[in-house]
Amino acid sequence: DHFAQGVQSLADCAAASYAHCHDKRLVSDSCRLRAVAKQITYKDAPHSVVSKLQQNLEYNLVAPIKEHLENADRLRKEMEKRQRRLQELRSAKEMVDECLRRNLGEHEHNFQMAQQEFRIAQRHFGKVDRHVFEWLYILEEHREDILDSSLQTLKYLQYEFFAQSAHALSHALPDRMDFRPMGDMDPELLRTRVGEVDASMVESESIIADVTYSKRLVQCLAHDPEKD
Repeated sequence: DHFAQGVQSLADCAAASYAHCHDKRLVSDSCRLRAVAKQITYKDAPHSVVSKLQQNLEYNLVAPIKEHLENADRLRKEMEKRQRRLQELRSAKEMVDECLRRNLGEHEHNFQMAQQEFRIAQRHFGKVDRHVFEWLYILEEHREDILDSSLQTLKYLQYEFFAQSAHALSHALPDRMDFRPMGDMDPELLRTRVGEVDASMVESESIIADVTYSKRLVQCLAHDPEKD
């Protein structure tokens, strides 16, 4: 938002400053810059750069995160269900232990009912426990991949946004101006270029100084012929 506001403010300021300028080329360039700014920042236009970024964020980042949150909520409910099944299993096991403590025979009705409830509770708990375990195992194995995928997607969308904005602005620049390629903006290359410029400036200054000194010497000799 700050970037879009800055581009729009810059375009509006340039258009307002050169609106009454006598140079038609400046007026044309400022109007073209304002049109490009609208192409970047106008949110209601479906093909603007900002609108494309919002659509991509919603589809590729927000929607997957919402789906993960929904899955987390379902997993929480499944874990609550597992806790209830575990409590039922413990209660059924206590009933079986109580029958054994009373020395009830296997053919007695109460002991058979306790064993049947225990088997049912064990089966229900195993089903829920297996489902929860699979979910937790998948999350544990892929949690770093999920985070990395989200970060990489966000970086890519940011790059696309700034790249599209730069391409749009480059079309609005005069023919004598252009953006440097990203390869030329490497710090080492920039440092080398700056060093070359500094060296050429020092060399030019030394040449000018030598020419000035020689000129003064010639003038002094011309005014004082006895020094010859």
